[in-house]
Amino acid sequence: MKQNKIQAIFYCCALLLGLISSNVCALESDSEQPITIDSNTATYDDATATSIYTGNVISVQGSIRVNSDKLVVYFVDGDAEKLVVKR
Repeated sequence: MKQNKIQAIFYCCALLLGLISSNVCALESDSEQPITIDSNTATYDDATATSIYTGNVISVQGSIRVNSDKLVVYFVDGDAEKLVVKR
């Protein structure tokens, strides 16, 4: 009886991990897709080449969607180099 219980727990954990991990997969082509950002406010600092988005920020790139309170985008030569999400 104890062996069946251990197997049942193992299969339940494996099923849960499979369901959770399927939601965090990104497509290979996502990095080539354009980034769309929507927010309540946005500011750009030309001296530091950064944009700061605040208030109900939604950023989408391909199949990736991130909701946050604040997003900072760092630019290099006019291209987004790094995005930092802050909650």
